[in-house]
Amino acid sequence: MFKRRYLAPAVILLLGLLVSWLAASQLARAEERRSLARFEGAAAGAVTAVANKMNLQLALLRGTRGLFRTSTEVTEADFAAYVGGLELDRNYPGILGIGYVEAGLEGRPISGQEASGAGLRSAIRFIAPLNRRNRVALGIDMLTESTRREAMLRAWNTDQPALSGVVQLVQDTHAHRQPGFLLYIPARSEDGVFRGWVYSPLRGRDLFGSIFGKPEYAGLRISVYDGPVTAENRLFANGTEPGLPRHHRTTTLPIAGRDLQISVETTDEFERAAPLTLPILVGVLGVLASALLAALSYQQGRTVERIARRVDVATAELREANARLRAEAEARSEAEAQLFQAQKMEAVGQLTGGMAHDFNNMLAVVIGSLDFARHTDDPTRLHKLIEQALKGATKAAELTQRLLAFSRRQTLQPSVLDVNALVGDMSELLRRTLGGSVQLQTVQAGDLWSTFADPSQLESAILNLAVNARDAMPDGGRLTIETVNCQLDESYSARHAEVEPGDYVLIAVTDTGQGMTPEVQARVLEPFFTTKEVGKGTGLGLPQVFGFVKQTGGHLGIYSEPGRGTTIKLYLPRHAGAGAMEEAVPSLPRPEQLPRGRADELILAVEDEEDVRLLSVGALRDLGYTVIHAANGAEALRCLQSHPGVRLVFTDIVMPEMDGIALAAAIRERHPNIRLLFTTGFARGGFGRSGAVEQRVELLAKPFTITQLAAKVREVLDAPARPAVVV
Repeated sequence: MFKRRYLAPAVILLLGLLVSWLAASQLARAEERRSLARFEGAAAGAVTAVANKMNLQLALLRGTRGLFRTSTEVTEADFAAYVGGLELDRNYPGILGIGYVEAGLEGRPISGQEASGAGLRSAIRFIAPLNRRNRVALGIDMLTESTRREAMLRAWNTDQPALSGVVQLVQDTHAHRQPGFLLYIPARSEDGVFRGWVYSPLRGRDLFGSIFGKPEYAGLRISVYDGPVTAENRLFANGTEPGLPRHHRTTTLPIAGRDLQISVETTDEFERAAPLTLPILVGVLGVLASALLAALSYQQGRTVERIARRVDVATAELREANARLRAEAEARSEAEAQLFQAQKMEAVGQLTGGMAHDFNNMLAVVIGSLDFARHTDDPTRLHKLIEQALKGATKAAELTQRLLAFSRRQTLQPSVLDVNALVGDMSELLRRTLGGSVQLQTVQAGDLWSTFADPSQLESAILNLAVNARDAMPDGGRLTIETVNCQLDESYSARHAEVEPGDYVLIAVTDTGQGMTPEVQARVLEPFFTTKEVGKGTGLGLPQVFGFVKQTGGHLGIYSEPGRGTTIKLYLPRHAGAGAMEEAVPSLPRPEQLPRGRADELILAVEDEEDVRLLSVGALRDLGYTVIHAANGAEALRCLQSHPGVRLVFTDIVMPEMDGIALAAAIRERHPNIRLLFTTGFARGGFGRSGAVEQRVELLAKPFTITQLAAKVREVLDAPARPAVVV
């Protein structure tokens, strides 16, 4: 009975004592590790401090050497003024001064025989500050002493700083003599002629004592040696000789061609800073806690059993709940994946269906008109059918441009814009488009920032929004176009992940029309989605505006309420760069006769698609130019080599192997006088991720008419010569 009652308390007591002993031992070892870590940190700091001190001396000498690099005649007054400004006594303890040793070979190149120093003579010409101590060094030939000579010749031969071994400085008096050493840097003129050495005499105890006299090195004995750790090589030592140091570390520090040994050892003062009171306290408290636990163990035994049973029940319930949560999470993930796939397939189906529907309508016009044209001999009827086919093809090209705009891959030609001026210039066009039943109102900020965007695309976007607003107000209403400066902050960017915070120019287009339901707003940016009647809209207007704004680096916001109208907000990034404001260039009127070329104007057409290449070649030849052609960039370069008279290269951008941009770079390098005209239907791969074309790059977008081709080619050929453009 006695054993059963006290067995558990006895075991707890013994375990408690064992744990207390182990804890006290661990703490003692931890204290030992902390002591070692503190020592290692101080030792590493000592090495770093010596390195920083020596690097500072090197920096002082390099600065002084600059006097002799930039000036052929440095006077004693110049030298003394420069060194005096450094205030060595106050700012750099341990440096007796800075001197200049003039070489006996000044103005002569160094030969291999002279590299040994044979016949070399030198004398200390300057030293500052020129006090009583330093004055005795003037005129001394340092090369007569072996230690100094070795360092000076090493600096001469390597053209690098050189540290000497331990020497007795001539400035030191017998009463205050210290181990000394010298630091040399070769001085050369700007044309590389060796002139001598800039040097500093350094006193070991003063130099290193300014470092190791600080409180963080208390309790440590620190010694600095030049080379091996011997008494004759010792430059500095602090404190007294230790008995048996607990920690010791010697580190080699390469400085200017010599190895300094930094020895760091602990003293009794260092050991007393970390007493072992905590392990003793933990041991005592552990014994008391063990006794207390043993006394309470009998009562706690039953409590532990009850708690253990409850824990088992709770654990089982938790496992069951976790299993249910995992099953629900897997089911939810599977459902979300299926929903995402269904939505993606629905979007792809809607996009492809809309494209197929619209392209079939346009191709029906093109194919039908051309087919009818083959079976008629009436010139009037033939001309009308060709015009119908061209109209259908033009609509297909416009649809392609809208799709490119939605996908943010259209070719942009941005410039610095005054949006107020652009909206003002559009006012008359907007009034004619809106009709008399819709009142147009513009509200313009007086100090509106400029933006960097394609003016024609921005006009098209505003016109698209105006037409949508007009259709939303069949019984008339008011359309307001407002411009304002605004800032989108971090909180707005957090709610709209695609928006970068910053300054924007806001164009808000507000109508008083029917408004949109939340369901319509959720789909209004989908391509080919429209609420208009069949045949009244393509469903690409707003997606085109959205694609243009995003490609420009901006943001589009939609705010609408059914029955109260809609506001579309275009946020265009503020243009902060330099550059004059540019007006949109008006379209040239269509000429009565196409601009033509001459037979002596040789053009090289480069296009990998054969049908397109033959079409371009035929059109250029019909315009009167002499044309050669190539299917790729490598073939084009060979053509230029064999036809030196080429004046213009008309090249596609997207081609296999060597694209148009790489071809243009090669042409600029080999034939800088040849003009370049690019063409493309998909510019993102050629002109950067945004698709924006640099303003000085000549570009003709596909598809193009013969009128556009004739005008652009003539414009490039007739333009004055200007510097090459790197795309």
